[in-house]
Amino acid sequence: MASTTSRVHPGPSRTTRLLGKIGLLAMVGAGAYAVYVAESHKAPESATVLFMNDIYRINGIKRGEEGGLARIASIRKQLEEKHGAVLVLHAGDALSPSLLGDMYKGAQMVEALNLLDGDDDSDNRLFITFGNHEFDASSCDRPDALVAQVGASDFTWLAGNMDFSKCTTEPGFDPLANADNVMPRKIVTLHGIKIGVFGVTINNSVYAGLLTDREGTSSITESYIAAAKRLSADLRADGAEFVIGLTHLASFQDSAILETLGDAGPDLIIGGHDHAAMKIGPIGGRFIYKQTADARDVGAITLTRADDGSIKASDRTVYALKGNSPAKDPTVQAYVDQKMAEHEQAFCTKKGLGEGCLSDGMGTTQVVWQLEENSNREMETAIGNWLADQMLTPDIPTFDQCDASTPTVGLLAAGSLRLNYDLPADFDLKRREVEELFPFSLPLVAICMTGTELKAALENGLGAPGEGRWPHLSGLGVRYSFGGSRGTAEVHAVTANGMPVGPTDPVRVVTNGYTASRGDGYHMWPVCGAGSGIDWNADGARSKCESRIMSGLESKTAVPVMNGDAVFDLKTWTLEAFHTADGKGVGPAEDLTDETRRVIKE
Repeated sequence: MASTTSRVHPGPSRTTRLLGKIGLLAMVGAGAYAVYVAESHKAPESATVLFMNDIYRINGIKRGEEGGLARIASIRKQLEEKHGAVLVLHAGDALSPSLLGDMYKGAQMVEALNLLDGDDDSDNRLFITFGNHEFDASSCDRPDALVAQVGASDFTWLAGNMDFSKCTTEPGFDPLANADNVMPRKIVTLHGIKIGVFGVTINNSVYAGLLTDREGTSSITESYIAAAKRLSADLRADGAEFVIGLTHLASFQDSAILETLGDAGPDLIIGGHDHAAMKIGPIGGRFIYKQTADARDVGAITLTRADDGSIKASDRTVYALKGNSPAKDPTVQAYVDQKMAEHEQAFCTKKGLGEGCLSDGMGTTQVVWQLEENSNREMETAIGNWLADQMLTPDIPTFDQCDASTPTVGLLAAGSLRLNYDLPADFDLKRREVEELFPFSLPLVAICMTGTELKAALENGLGAPGEGRWPHLSGLGVRYSFGGSRGTAEVHAVTANGMPVGPTDPVRVVTNGYTASRGDGYHMWPVCGAGSGIDWNADGARSKCESRIMSGLESKTAVPVMNGDAVFDLKTWTLEAFHTADGKGVGPAEDLTDETRRVIKE
């Protein structure tokens, strides 16, 4: 087991040495006075907490210029040299999605995280909560990938509102239910301070049945609140002096925990899922901190024991990780370089491409591609509109209620695009950037909807700025207002191909299979409705619905869009189109103007 104290022990300062001499002289003169002097100059107990969230790429972004596990290792080492042992918290989403994660199912991230403490022993000061993307390659009926990665982890996973023994399909997650490094909560004593940490994970249809604290609650957010209350009480009963909720939730759900629980909840929330750096609060004197995805920055706080014995938290310090600030840790970077090279060779071989294929040219951007999460997930962008336009390239299927004369529009959820940084105009794209932009395949589906159903779908996306459900659109004009909190968007008018859409008017909507099967809360009624045999209260319902669509069983309402004999995949099409256009401009040729905007916020 790794030591609970730092491996680096800086010598005493000049001031400390001087106080030691003064104390010794006082002891010679008067014992009672010696005790008084020593205690009055005793350094206050303090502990430093380093935290991060939503890290998908071990090498960082911008061709390694920002983020990356090697820079995190350096920050940790610097803090330990200054403060002694630190507590390291990761608020979820590590194993997926990424270009390497698609091949290694998260093994590359676990191996890199295992190196953060600088040795091969167990790291008993690193804790990570489960994020929704930890389950991209795993579920109750195919648990192997997640079980393997948790088993290989030298650190602790927190599952405060998950019960891995509740699988109703085989083989189940029993290895996780019995794993020594999976627990709901933990107290870590650091420099004399007992810090309690618990994990809470956001709901997802893949593992919804594993979530706890549902009994007696009327919403999923209420279940998170109930879990946080239970876990906070348990930690305090066990002696925790300061409680941290390590959550992978939307920010409004984190806020609801603090607003509802007050003193009965955590003293601080370190969160993930939102991908943007946030400081929310004070809410009853408490704060919520989140960091930018892909380790573009990490945060740190210091907990200090006050004179009255209470524990006070400092304000957050944010460390931007870029260039040589800090320099990359050589041990971790050596692993990253080796894994990146190994992956490229295996990837190119698998795809039947030449050696070094991830450096293949893929054309040149003509305008800025706004792919930062705070743009991609809450703004209309030129690249978002352009990609949505490409969804209408193939022949779109017709339906009894949606014939060839029916307006056809495209909807692409922003979570499908995950580069998480802007590309300037005249940027020479490489295959790696395009592959990282699309970590998921995007098979297209056509849906026959009414104006009322389309309006509800748009309100779902527009009502959640900052989340992956934000819609990029083609063929649609939308006027809407946003009430200031999640879920309060109201669509006032919709046009399709320039024509007003009434409540009963039919519209053909082209989207990808994930969105068509209620991914990101898009209830594309009546797809997979009554008579489909889909139990929407059961785990895996969304994937079962997508399978029905792709096999033609939902043909009255949803049909795969074909490209010859294969389903049209937007990712595959884009890769092929860009590679063919190498040396030429690709993507949108013009930036957005007031005349070309499709979404108007009133």
